[in-house]
Amino acid sequence: MIRKGGNKRSREESIIQSQRKSTRGLPHITIRTISLGNGDPTTSGYNDQTLTKDEIELFVNNQIKPGYQIVCFPMPPDESHSILVNLFNNDNNEESILISEWGGERDRNIPKKNKNKWLNYTIFIDCLDTRFGRGNVNYYENDDEINQRACRRSDKNNGQGGCSEYVHTWIEKYIGKGENAIILKND
Repeated sequence: MIRKGGNKRSREESIIQSQRKSTRGLPHITIRTISLGNGDPTTSGYNDQTLTKDEIELFVNNQIKPGYQIVCFPMPPDESHSILVNLFNNDNNEESILISEWGGERDRNIPKKNKNKWLNYTIFIDCLDTRFGRGNVNYYENDDEINQRACRRSDKNNGQGGCSEYVHTWIEKYIGKGENAIILKND
């Protein structure tokens, strides 16, 4: 490609320019979306997977990368759940995790009556605790305004969509600073 001044544009400049055009000059942030288990929440049978501790531990060790990522879980028999995981170095230069999710920290210890449904989630949190240390796996404070919005969506959709509403709205508010220019990317 050649600019009006006759200078050749590098491939990086071309990519940056195409990103600017696609977002109309607004800032953008890329956040990975990763799914625990086989397939993704849009595929048939995804929600009915109960995974082993070894499968979840392998996922934690290989898929949780520095920065923000949305993690999707199968919730047998017929639901899925989404949370936002932020892996960063804390003040002591140790790797730490902060989690944003609709249920907040109360979901760390799900009541026994829901344990089978939440088994993949609770094992995932246990694997994070093992890898990073329990004191290094914490939750962002639950946002009441976003929580109400997530509840309305869940009520409207027969119990579905509240967790993803919470995560995506939280991303807009706290990471995107109110901008709608966040690009979510599946890996």
